[in-house]
Amino acid sequence: MCPGDRRLLAVQQLQGFESLAKALEELGGLDSGKATRFATRKAAQKVHASAEQKAPVGKRPVHRTYKGRKVTAGFGKRHIIMKVSGGAKKDGYFTRFTANIGPSKEAFYMSQFVELGTKKMRAQQWLRPAMKSTSADALDTFTDEIGKKIKRIAKANAKAKK
Repeated sequence: MCPGDRRLLAVQQLQGFESLAKALEELGGLDSGKATRFATRKAAQKVHASAEQKAPVGKRPVHRTYKGRKVTAGFGKRHIIMKVSGGAKKDGYFTRFTANIGPSKEAFYMSQFVELGTKKMRAQQWLRPAMKSTSADALDTFTDEIGKKIKRIAKANAKAKK
């Protein structure tokens, strides 16, 4: 992967989600993907916390960003962000949400130089190990949150039928 490559460093896909989305829709509780977006955010928070913990801190006490701001050591670690986006529709169901976790634009060097390394500096991987160590936990969190939503909807539907 070359330094200018903007592809995701780590990707986790949930297989068979279309059937789950269809079940939620049949229960009448997909809420335009609100439940799925919430579950995706909860799962991504686990990976985000792990990435923040594993991110290395530089030794230089003060340096300038490309925008010219003076920043202290640990700037990159403090600027790891998480964004949940998406909501792609397939067959009338919202099936794809994406959680992007990585450094902010101003701390781009965390992924470009620190994670991948350079000719003169060895790679200090932090994002990939964070994804690997928490992917199972994140997947469990996602399925738990969706399961809770399905139970709430089924309970509300049963109450409404009485």
